[in-house]
Amino acid sequence: MKKYTDYEIVVQVIDYLCEHQLDQPKLSDIASHLGLTTGHVQKTFTQWAGVSPKDFQHYLTIHHARKMLDERESILNTSYDLGLSSPARLHDLFTKVEAMPPGTYKNGGKGLDIIYGFAETPFGRTLIMKTQSSNQTIGICGIGFVDTSDELAFEDLKRRWPDANYKLANDEIQQDAKLVFAPDKWAQDKPMTIILIGSDFDVQIWQTLLKIPMGKAVSYGDIALHIGKKTGAARAVGSAVGRNPISFLVPCHRVLRANGELGGYHWGLSRKRALIGWEAKQ
Repeated sequence: MKKYTDYEIVVQVIDYLCEHQLDQPKLSDIASHLGLTTGHVQKTFTQWAGVSPKDFQHYLTIHHARKMLDERESILNTSYDLGLSSPARLHDLFTKVEAMPPGTYKNGGKGLDIIYGFAETPFGRTLIMKTQSSNQTIGICGIGFVDTSDELAFEDLKRRWPDANYKLANDEIQQDAKLVFAPDKWAQDKPMTIILIGSDFDVQIWQTLLKIPMGKAVSYGDIALHIGKKTGAARAVGSAVGRNPISFLVPCHRVLRANGELGGYHWGLSRKRALIGWEAKQ
């Protein structure tokens, strides 16, 4: 029997549910596919998601995605117009953003001191980076997921700021991860700081992503219209969304194609499905 980590079981279950959605697979079908017992699959998945694999499947359908997009007018109006009075806007309520000067991005992060480390999270092994803003505030500047190896995940984020100074601190980062991936522990009087390092356009798009409430979704075209660009700018918006270096906290996974399809995701569609479903459950 192959040994899986808990998150690998979760991903395998999600992939199987998506691939066999029309067949309405039973728990026994999933367990047989993985070579595990039904009890093991049910227990592991339910502990992670809080719901059974069958219930979780409802969060992952294209119909659900289209339903969210059909409501985008109210989503956008609520998200952008109500400000901090909206309890659904978790990231605007609980996250403080300190955008770095574009010059920091242009010079490859030269002069930046970045602390990084790896931690176990609900979405598998995760790389987290943090640095100091111009006003000396420490904040998260990078979050990426490990698929193949720690080294490849590190190089993937490092190439965004190749000339920065990097220091490994796994114990410190593990403590940060316990807060980053626990929305129920976020508090307005103790905001997390996100440090955005990119071009003016990129930062503008990433700040807009923070306004999408948890469990909701918008299209690339919606974002383009919100920042005053024509609908044809959706491709440029999509590229900027794809360059987002802070997965999960800056929720690029909440952006879908106009037809309700998931579109792309730097860390894989399986993880995007997992993020969307996990947030819907939250």
